[in-house]
Amino acid sequence: MCTEDLEKLPSVLKIMELAQANDLSSLITRIVIGDLENIKLVFETKEKTAYIGDTSNLNTKLLTIKAILEKEEGNAGEIFVNMDLNKEKPMFRQRV
Repeated sequence: MCTEDLEKLPSVLKIMELAQANDLSSLITRIVIGDLENIKLVFETKEKTAYIGDTSNLNTKLLTIKAILEKEEGNAGEIFVNMDLNKEKPMFRQRV
């Protein structure tokens, strides 16, 4: 692992710990961290990608993702929770 990967490791561990607590860890097939402000979670079996931004308010973001996964079952697309969820609504964009 390079230094850049080691800097991302705490975020990955935090995501997986909270995902496990919210029964999402088995659905996450990839965690993509271009930088620590633009993290995305890939749910291949659900045909969805979730953009979470950074790890702030991570538990709320994961609960929101879980609700959207359930609501949009069978619809491939993208979930956006990479904003302040107290001020803005999460969004699901179905793939066409």
